[in-house]
Amino acid sequence: MAKRKKIDPNERFKRWHWGIASTDEISVTTPPYPKEMVEIGRLMEFRLSPKQRAKRGYRVNTPYVNIFDDKFIKDTKSIEISEENINDNYVVFDHNHKKDRIYFINDKEVKDAFKDLYKELDTNVYSLHKLAKIAGGHQKNGYPQVKVKPLGFVSDLIYFTHKKGDVPPLPYIHTMGEENGLYPILAIDRYGRLWYCGGTYTCPYAGITN
Repeated sequence: MAKRKKIDPNERFKRWHWGIASTDEISVTTPPYPKEMVEIGRLMEFRLSPKQRAKRGYRVNTPYVNIFDDKFIKDTKSIEISEENINDNYVVFDHNHKKDRIYFINDKEVKDAFKDLYKELDTNVYSLHKLAKIAGGHQKNGYPQVKVKPLGFVSDLIYFTHKKGDVPPLPYIHTMGEENGLYPILAIDRYGRLWYCGGTYTCPYAGITN
């Protein structure tokens, strides 16, 4: 297999946003995050499902798992970022990862809220690798050594971004697993950081693709 040619992250951003250039850079702690990531957009919402969805004929490691907090997943159909916080919460991807792994960078207020939720969740603690294996898909290896609690499978990811031709900038709704039915698992660690585990997405220039 040919090795992917490395592209400058600013150029990757411009191509991903169809000609709109990046205007800023932010610093994050590495590890656990990669050294360079490219912004997809500002995080708005996750829509959750208690079950993995797999189309007929596609093998999933575990079709049904009881790993979530029963009350939380029953009562919580979505997690939304408040309007006043959206501009400080990011959906990004590792442009040097062969499958463009997605990460989430959140501000202190949002992380503090998720830290409190972590303490409240009545579920076991797992490694990112274990949850990725449960979810299935090609996003299954190479995770940092972080312990997390699972929130649910993500059926839809909603983010706000600006691509050339969008007037004004628009929210995008991406249905995870829309082609092969594999949702990633959303999880949080004790510091309030959000993690995607598993799934079969990539992030080519057309946008998030499954």
